[in-house]
Amino acid sequence: MSLKIHVEKVLEGFNLKIDLETEDVVTGLLGYSGSGKSITLKMIAGIILPDRGMITLNNRVLFDSRRGINLKPQERNVGLMFQSYALFNHMSVYDNIAIGMKGTKEEKEKRIRDYLKFLELEELERKKPKALSGGQKQRVALARILAQEPDLLMLDEPFSALDSHLRQTLEEPFQKALEAFKGSVLYVSHNKEEVYQYCQEVAIISEGRVIEQNRTETIFKRPTTLTGARLTGRCNVAPLTQIDAQTVGVEAWGLKLEGLTISDDIGYVGIRESDLVITPYSGSQNHASAQVGKVMALPDKVRIELYLEDGSKLLYSCSRREYEGIEEILGEQKVGIVIDTSKLLFLRD
Repeated sequence: MSLKIHVEKVLEGFNLKIDLETEDVVTGLLGYSGSGKSITLKMIAGIILPDRGMITLNNRVLFDSRRGINLKPQERNVGLMFQSYALFNHMSVYDNIAIGMKGTKEEKEKRIRDYLKFLELEELERKKPKALSGGQKQRVALARILAQEPDLLMLDEPFSALDSHLRQTLEEPFQKALEAFKGSVLYVSHNKEEVYQYCQEVAIISEGRVIEQNRTETIFKRPTTLTGARLTGRCNVAPLTQIDAQTVGVEAWGLKLEGLTISDDIGYVGIRESDLVITPYSGSQNHASAQVGKVMALPDKVRIELYLEDGSKLLYSCSRREYEGIEEILGEQKVGIVIDTSKLLFLRD
């Protein structure tokens, strides 16, 4: 199954121009709030009309401005789960799932029973949404969409309304439902942990554009854009300067990198906070001198502010156990920062 989206729409603040193609996988749309992720889903669903472009699903045209094709939402056979879940409060769980289903009475009954069991809702089938927890509402909304047997499943911030405990209790049934779905899935989120856990592919969206798209592991390990690096993990970033044809410099970090040919669109270099190494200061190549600033203890890690000689700041993250190993070094007047050049990320704006 394949989904192809090439659409444009003028919005307040920016012009949206989405070019996205994906096969039969769970594709995460990762971006900041207001970047155009949810609008993209609504255009695919037929709720918002693009100004121009084309949307096809499994070679079936859903929208084509040039040919005047614009299928109604109910004709597209796509399922969109809203952040609010959009359940009908006056109807039971069973009846909420039954809405919009096609087939004979016997076929619909069987599918409803199957999804009540699959998502562990059997004991709740006669209850109404007001009597359900946030996690139970989410499962009902998911069951309703899956029971309609859509070709495409779209999830808009599915965990945004849930606390961390509820999220954890839903991880297993949610993962099971995604794995069982036979079709393409678009998963919108600004939460990198969710995207990494559930998606096989990621598209980074910024100001209405897909600025990079790749397998999830690749995007998280080697992002190619400034926005991608920041969305996929804490990252120190500095401007990159071309010194000559084979040499680039990172003035803020006191680095000179030789034997590198960098394309003209690369303007920044980044390194993950966890990829820095703290040592006693030695003044050797690829070591920077820094003063230790604020030490911030978090439940599972420690973040440390490091101020370089020119006043610029780097952030370093490590586990609590790693922190115990360098605590004595951090008490010195100066510390050394080792920057492993193999861990550097070369980034487009």
